Parts: sequence; structure tokens; C-alpha cells
Amino acid sequence: MATFGEKIKAIRFHLGFTQDELAKKLDVTKQVISKYENQQASPRLDTVSEFAEKLNIELTFLINDTYTVEQTINALNRTAVVNFTNSLPSNIIPINKARRIPILGSVACGTPTFAEENIEDYFVTNDIIKADFCLYAKGDSMIEADINDGDLVFVRKTPAVDNGKIAVVLIGEETTLKRVYKTEDSLILHAENRTYQPLIYTEKDCKIENIMVLGEMIGIYKNIKQ
Repeated sequence: MATFGEKIKAIRFHLGFTQDELAKKLDVTKQVISKYENQQASPRLDTVSEFAEKLNIELTFLINDTYTVEQTINALNRTAVVNFTNSLPSNIIPINKARRIPILGSVACGTPTFAEENIEDYFVTNDIIKADFCLYAKGDSMIEADINDGDLVFVRKTPAVDNGKIAVVLIGEETTLKRVYKTEDSLILHAENRTYQPLIYTEKDCKIENIMVLGEMIGIYKNIKQ
């Protein structure tokens, strides 16, 4: 069983969107998304129908409370794969388009872990997921962004991200997953857990300690065993 708000929140995290980004996609305000997620408001049926169309998901998965969050996300994935498959020429077999995204181990959501970029496994997908590599989240510092220990984080390689984006950051020989903010003379790594203090590095610190952004988080695959 899952409420509409729980499903919308799960879809947002699955897509790697902020509330602002999902609001723009659905043509509503951030406040509306927040109210849905916090069970403070419920949309009309015609509004839900519009959301389903914009998210490319069957309406029944959003309005029927017998479907779980996992079933809704799976439906979202199936729809994406169907749309991808239908867009291919008839003489192309979709399985031949499968690609393997390397899984490079763990990234800390708390105390950084040793960044040995040895490929542990591969996540097999198609071109829908535009990730360059994956890392398993470790720890609890990003739990308020619904990123939990054991979740698989999809990352697009980039040396810079917009302020407020969640990124994998190299700190010496360690990696960590944090929300990144840059000022004129400092780099701030912000946890999504109020028990953690921000990590603040000056421009000099970044050079001395070899601190750099490795990539931006573009989505997560939830560890449903939690």
C-alpha cells in the first residue's frame, strides 16, 4: 500500500529530481509537490491524469493505493523501456543495445571511504540511463534526501556541478556523496542529515588535499531489502 504522496516522492528520487525540477516537469509549484509528499494535499483526478502522461506511467499506478512504491517504480521503468523499444527501427533488436554501467564499489554518506575504483560488477541497462558509473551509498548522512545505505547511485562524469546538486567528490584517496555548493573561495559539502556538519574546504585545501568533483548523481536504484 502506498499513498499518492509516497509514490510521487519515490518517483522524484528515482528520477534524481529535486522538488523544483519535478515541479517544472509537472507544471506546478515546488510548494505543491511538497504538500503532496507530506500528505498535506491531494490532487484532483484530472490533475493526476496529466501527471501520469508527463511521467509516462499508467494512471492506475498513481490512483490505485493497492500498488506499492516498488510496483509503481517498476511500472515507470517498464514504460521507459517500452518507449525506448518502440522508438527503434524494426530491424534492430533492443537487447543488442544493452550497455553495462560499471559498479565501482561504495561511496560514503558520512565518513568517506577509500576510493578504490575497482569494478565490482555491472548494472545492465539500455541508453535510458545516461550514467557513466555506479557506486553503492554507504552510511546515513544523505537519508533526508532518501539516499540510504545500500542504494545504488548512478553518476554522470563531470568536473563541475551546479550549486545544490548531489555529487560524488574525491577527497584525497577517498570518495563521499554530498550536496555541493561553491563560493568564490570555498567548496562546501552539505549532508542531508541534520546530525552532520557541513564539510568546508578553501581553494588552497582543495589543491593540497586533491579535492575534486568526480560526477553528478543522476538517479538511484533503491535497496528494497531495507
